Amino acid sequence: FIEDGSITNAKIGNYIQSRNYITGRAGWKIDKGGGAEFNHVTVRGEIHATSGTFSGTINGADGHFSGAVYATKIVGDVVSVTLGNVSLGNRDSIFFHKRLTESMPFDRVFIYGPIMTQRYVGSLGGSGEASVSVYVNNAHVAGQNFFMESSDSGPQCISGTLFTPPITIPANTTPTIKVVLTTHGAGITYPTSGIGMLFKVSSQWTNM
Repeated sequence: FIEDGSITNAKIGNYIQSRNYITGRAGWKIDKGGGAEFNHVTVRGEIHATSGTFSGTINGADGHFSGAVYATKIVGDVVSVTLGNVSLGNRDSIFFHKRLTESMPFDRVFIYGPIMTQRYVGSLGGSGEASVSVYVNNAHVAGQNFFMESSDSGPQCISGTLFTPPITIPANTTPTIKVVLTTHGAGITYPTSGIGMLFKVSSQWTNM
């Protein structure tokens, strides 16, 4: 055996391998065609390859891809979208009531819509109103509404397509979010599910 030694130039006729080499299990091997098998490798410089397969976890700081990326799940600085779960009531209707299950180390923005409703007011009096409210962990955080009263010019009808105001979901939190439509007066509310969107605000915009 060679305990310590140096080789200036050498040619491999077939392959060299460790004494304990077992394909796919232990040891290492290098063959004359350039193929190699190792158990663990630490590379301090660049790696160039034309193809490859990874069966475990890859950790990296940044990356650039010139082709398509396919994944069953992407978590992070991406848009998360879910459908609303509508429950109509006489005055208050819940259009969205869900709990966020994954936190992120940065603030995100939530918005929901559309919510479609119509309100009617006759010429003999009365009023109509519709308001949408957002609750985070049962606390009211934002809302908007429209209101109309009777007029001598005749009956009125307003069709509203409402979206919630954008609200900030703080980093490292998984709150419960509820969107409620409150109506007053005659009219109709459509039980159509909207879309809840959660996203990180981009830094690629500049105010003009």
